Amino acid sequence: MLTYMARPIDLTRLTEEQNKHYLFVNNALHNRGVVRYEPARAFSVPQLAVPDGTVEGINRRALHEAHALVAFYPEAKTIGVPMEIEFARNRQTPALIISEVAQKSWALAGAPRARVTAYPTQDDTDWLIEEAAKFGWEKQGKIGTPMRVQLDDGAQMPTRGYPGDAGFDLYVQEELTIQPGDFVDVPCGCAIQLPDHLWAMITGRSSTLRKHDLLVTTGIIDTGYRGPLFAGVKNLGAEPFTAKKGMRLAQLIPFGNVAENLRLVEATTLDQSKRGKFGFGSSGE
Repeated sequence: MLTYMARPIDLTRLTEEQNKHYLFVNNALHNRGVVRYEPARAFSVPQLAVPDGTVEGINRRALHEAHALVAFYPEAKTIGVPMEIEFARNRQTPALIISEVAQKSWALAGAPRARVTAYPTQDDTDWLIEEAAKFGWEKQGKIGTPMRVQLDDGAQMPTRGYPGDAGFDLYVQEELTIQPGDFVDVPCGCAIQLPDHLWAMITGRSSTLRKHDLLVTTGIIDTGYRGPLFAGVKNLGAEPFTAKKGMRLAQLIPFGNVAENLRLVEATTLDQSKRGKFGFGSSGE
C-alpha cells in the first residue's frame, strides 16, 4: 500500500503542534507497514533552479499510483497541497486531510471519500488504511464501483456473460406476446442508481435481431433516473413472438458522463476544420 504524504514545502517553519500531528500520522502508517511517498523530501532543488513541470509530473504520477492521500494543510499560503487534494478528490482516492480550518472550510466539507480533522487519531489512520485497501482492489478491477439495483419480486439481477463484456444483460420480467409490426415496452424488472459520473444506454443484444427479428430501440438512462427499466422492442418478423420471463433481449451499457463537465457558450463563429460542413457520405463510399 502506497500513501502520498502532501504538505507545504514552501513553509520554512512549522509550529510544534503541526509537527506533532504530522509525525503522529507518519509513524502510525509506518508501524502498519504502509509505504509513504513524501514529495517534500523527494528532491534537492538548487536555490537558483527555475521551476518547470518535471517535478510536478513525477509527483502527479506518484499521486496517480497512490492508494491513499494524507494532506497536511495548515492555515497558510500554499498552492501544491490544494492541487493534490483536488487531484485525489477527482479520482476518489481515500484522503485524510489534516487542517486547522477543518471545521470552517466549506470546500473541504464536500470532499468525497475523505476525513477532515484538525486533530488526527488512531481511528483516522485505521480508517485510511481500510479505505486504501478497498481502493487498491478497485484499481485492480477486483471490486467495481457500486451500482445499486432495485429488483421487482421474482426479478433477476442484470448479468455480464464474460469479464470483458461492455454491457449488463437485462432479463424479461413477465411473459408477453409481440405481434408482427408492433412495438412493446418489455419490463426488465429492475430500477438502477447509476454512480454520479455515469449514464447508460439500453440497446439490443447481438442475438436479438439475428435470431428473433426483434429490434430493440436505443434508450437513454440519465444519471438521476430512478424509474423502472424497459426495453423498447419492435417485432420485424412475420409471426408473433412470445417473450418469455427470463429471456435476455436487451443490455444496459454504462458510459462516462462527459456532458457534466461541459459548459455551453454561445458563439457567432466556429473554428475551421478540415471536414467543415460536409456531412453524410462526404468522405466517399
